[in-house]
Amino acid sequence: MNNNRKKKILILSFLGISLFIIAAFIETDNSLNNIFNDVKIINRDIIQNDDENNIGHLKVSGYENPIEINGSATGVGAHNWTWAQAQSWCTGSGTESEPYIIEDIIINGVGSNQCIGIYESNEYFIIRNCTFYNSRGTAATDSGIKLLEVTNGKIINSYCLNNTVGIYLFESSYNTIAENSLYNNSYYGIQLYYNSSYNTISDNSMNNNSIYGLDISTSGLFAPRCIYNTIIKNNLSYNENKGIFLYFSDNNIITENLVSFNAVEGMFIKWSNGNDIYKNYFLNNTHHAQDEYDIVFHGINNWNNTVIGNYWDNHSTGDADGDGIDDNGYTYIPGAANPVDYLPIYGDPFHDGGKVHIDGNQASGNNSWKWSSTRAWCSGSGALDDPYIISDLEINAENDGNCILIGNSSVYFKIENSKLLNSGSGSMDGGIKLDSVDNAQLIGNNCSNNQCGISLYLSNNTDIIENMLQENYYGVCLNDSDSNTISENTFVDNTEYALEENSVGNTFENNYCIPPLTITNVTSTNANGTYRFGETIEIIIVFSDVVYVTGTPQLTLETGDNDAVVDYTSGSATNTLSFNYTVALDHNSTDLDYISTGALDLNSGTIKGIVGNNANITLPAPGASGSLSFNRNIIVDAKTPSVNSVSSTKADGFYTTGEEINITITFSEIVYVTGTPQLTLETGGAGATVDYTSGNKTDTLIFTYTVASGHTSSDLDYISTSALDLNSGTIKDSEGYNADLVLPTPGTAGSISHSKDIVIDTTDPTGSIIINSGDTWTNSTSVTLSLTYGDALSGVLEVRYSNDGSTWDPWEAAGTTKAWVLSSGDGTKTVYYEVKDNAQLISQFTDTIILDTTAPTGSISINSGDTWTNSTSVTLSLTYGDALSGVLEVRYSNDGSTWDPWEAPGATKTWDLSSGDGTKTVYYEVKDNAQLISQFTDTIILDTTAPTGS
Repeated sequence: MNNNRKKKILILSFLGISLFIIAAFIETDNSLNNIFNDVKIINRDIIQNDDENNIGHLKVSGYENPIEINGSATGVGAHNWTWAQAQSWCTGSGTESEPYIIEDIIINGVGSNQCIGIYESNEYFIIRNCTFYNSRGTAATDSGIKLLEVTNGKIINSYCLNNTVGIYLFESSYNTIAENSLYNNSYYGIQLYYNSSYNTISDNSMNNNSIYGLDISTSGLFAPRCIYNTIIKNNLSYNENKGIFLYFSDNNIITENLVSFNAVEGMFIKWSNGNDIYKNYFLNNTHHAQDEYDIVFHGINNWNNTVIGNYWDNHSTGDADGDGIDDNGYTYIPGAANPVDYLPIYGDPFHDGGKVHIDGNQASGNNSWKWSSTRAWCSGSGALDDPYIISDLEINAENDGNCILIGNSSVYFKIENSKLLNSGSGSMDGGIKLDSVDNAQLIGNNCSNNQCGISLYLSNNTDIIENMLQENYYGVCLNDSDSNTISENTFVDNTEYALEENSVGNTFENNYCIPPLTITNVTSTNANGTYRFGETIEIIIVFSDVVYVTGTPQLTLETGDNDAVVDYTSGSATNTLSFNYTVALDHNSTDLDYISTGALDLNSGTIKGIVGNNANITLPAPGASGSLSFNRNIIVDAKTPSVNSVSSTKADGFYTTGEEINITITFSEIVYVTGTPQLTLETGGAGATVDYTSGNKTDTLIFTYTVASGHTSSDLDYISTSALDLNSGTIKDSEGYNADLVLPTPGTAGSISHSKDIVIDTTDPTGSIIINSGDTWTNSTSVTLSLTYGDALSGVLEVRYSNDGSTWDPWEAAGTTKAWVLSSGDGTKTVYYEVKDNAQLISQFTDTIILDTTAPTGSISINSGDTWTNSTSVTLSLTYGDALSGVLEVRYSNDGSTWDPWEAPGATKTWDLSSGDGTKTVYYEVKDNAQLISQFTDTIILDTTAPTGS
């Protein structure tokens, strides 16, 4: 354990021993409760016991166990801020802009040294809206909230009860403790101990504590003192010993506190220097104050500042100059230093509910600023950085005059957080009235049931902010008053929001009104009827109160394909705005109305009430009560005829040169035609320009198209949306409106190609025929045809064949080959082949082949016809011929089985006979170009054996 820690433990032990020997409990006089309750310092209802059921009225998330947070702790399991932030009851990050927040919890500290303790922390944190109770053991520092070596903390709006100490600070500075209730604690409501400095203690209730409401002390002469703390606007009452106790604590400011009904002293100061004690209110304490001085320890304090001292309910000698300060000092403060309050407050400083009138021209008296500033309900000096502040009053004028009247004043002042009711009915009577005033601020007041909630006459540069102005005749009245700002106020059920007369430069902004400023009706000044192109219709929008317009709001009307956007025309500073709508071509409506409830658009402008409240610009639902069409029957008919669709009377199919196709153009209404409008179709190249044929005085015009050579289309349509041309003619409706000639986009709904499948084909199909793969001759009438066919647009429908081009086989499906029989008889044969496409276009193709069914002629003679030969080498004499296809080749054989290769024919041939004497046959074959073969033979006797003889 380090020396500092030992030192702190010793100090705390000393404190505990010291506190246990304190005994000064007295009973309080509850008969003075009414006076106490009249003092305008907020105090919560007191919980008299620790039964958990009695604290159920708090808005809390639930009960928690006692909590300890050590800001410097590290390591596994350390209960530091990182650990705390991970718990359900703590949020934030510990920065000034995002502090840790612990709120809405209840902790019963039975058996613990504190309900919540925070140690060695410089992080920013807030504890608020919590209840801490029953931390009351044997230690003098058992606390609802305990801060040890802590800065940058805020403790706000929490209960600390039935602890030893409600809130305890040890060596902790720069913290704020505000709006808390600390009562029924066995020692102190709040204790600042041992070098706890620069803290602010404000607006707390420290009541019914057993020893002190507030203790500011240290452990002794040489211990670090508690300095420069500010103790302001606290209620320290009914404590069983002292309201405030200072011990070795210097230079603290103690002001505007209610110190009352404490059993021993309201305030006890011992051996403390330089403390400023002023404008506190000492009531019904057994002894109001004691200030002990010691020649060693000293103790010189200031019981007044240069302007004001304190209120002592046992001192009232007179106020001859009417400045609110008693003419004689208050000397009843026991102590060796003989302290004196030289500027004690004269008279009851608390507001009695009566009307307040301050006249800036009066230097003294109870209508002067000087006198008023000595009252509990008014503080400050009237300077820019220290304005007078009148606050927390509740005044009922009982229908007579003003609740608060400030006149002839140029000092800086505020009136805030006051409830001001039932002024008189004079034209400028108000909850607050300023007459000839500059530099005022009126903030957060409730001004209700007055002639004027707030009234300004000849008053400038006033800020009127965040006030509740309810059920007055006028919420705010400005008369001859300039450059005032009226913002963020709530106007509720006033007869008129505001009255502004002879006043300039005032700013109304961000105010809220109940009921809100709304649209009540939309109608027109025009009579029911039909309106056409160029005519003007005035649309009027009626609001629930007067509105002021900047910029050019716009209203969108439902007028067909192209909605009309209509600019605001006039009406600012009335409750009725005008929008003048001029009917444009193509607008139409059978019962004119706007497009939706959101059809009114500010268009970067504004529509506000007199107090700067934004109007609710939601319109009545179209067709519903209050809408334009509900109130008026206005027909808009400026719709120009337009093309609905383009089609044809022809059936789907394939069309070719010379055929007529009627193209129909259907309009949205009956049209009247002059001249010869034209329609350009997409037919390849420049397209086909088709003249209008008929249809005048109907809604359907006919254009007759004759297919010309060279036209082509896989799905007939026009060339573009602008393909319909007037050609110096006209197409109009009965009102003389020119038709809109824009056609549906080709290929989309409404176009020819979308509704019809018309193919334009003026190109013959293609094809070819080859007989027997291109052979020149054939020896058979049965041949094979190789075929091609094609058509890029309509496609091939069928084919047929003929041997003479006159007599044809039936049409049949196309194929790539065909078995065919030629006509009989040798000679050149032609096969005819026709291809027909779906447009009935026919192309003819032919091929030829020579039919040769007659075998070739020829002869063979061996050795010129000799009968005998003695040599195998012989000479063949040959003939060959073919009258049609001609001889192609010949070959030779000695046995008719084994042949020499085919060769070109010749008139002679040298040949070797087979060996062996005997009759030899030579075989000779002749083949013509038709592959017909003829065989010829000749014989000769081979005798190679010499004759015998003897």
